[in-house]
Amino acid sequence: MKTLKQLEEEIRQLAYELYEKSGRVHGHDMDHWLQAERMVMSRYFGEYRVYRDKPVQGGG
Repeated sequence: MKTLKQLEEEIRQLAYELYEKSGRVHGHDMDHWLQAERMVMSRYFGEYRVYRDKPVQGGG
């Protein structure tokens, strides 16, 4: 399993690749970061979703 620092670095690199593929258009850094985050997290943890409108229920 990768460390959080390694995951963050992988996300950063992928986000930059997405920026380059989009024609290096400025102003979409958060979009590229979130897309890269979803892609990297799904590699290691399966489908990865963020639910903003509902609090996460604790297991137990």
